[in-house]
Amino acid sequence: MINNNYSPNFTSTFIPYKAKLPVTAIPEKLSPFFELRGFGGKTANEIRNSIKLNEAGVNIGKNGLTIVGKDREADAFIARQLKDVPTAKYTQDTPVTKFDGEAFDIIA
Repeated sequence: MINNNYSPNFTSTFIPYKAKLPVTAIPEKLSPFFELRGFGGKTANEIRNSIKLNEAGVNIGKNGLTIVGKDREADAFIARQLKDVPTAKYTQDTPVTKFDGEAFDIIA
């Protein structure tokens, strides 16, 4: 997998505090898929550089929570898991990851 994008990645999901979600709502939705790590005062890109593929970073900011995955695909998956939160805003302004090499089949 090669991502030829050298600009910062900003894909993330933002949930404002006005969403009035119970404290356990986000972990309940994401913990079956990701190990959650908390951050405070970091940018989405700083969080992305600090987490592993199996982790999601939760930034506790002044106005709400920003949830970040390791790459664009993880961010899109997180947004789908939080689609029933009406105030959640998914920001996607990173390019699609480009794969170099031959295609392969996964046999189940």
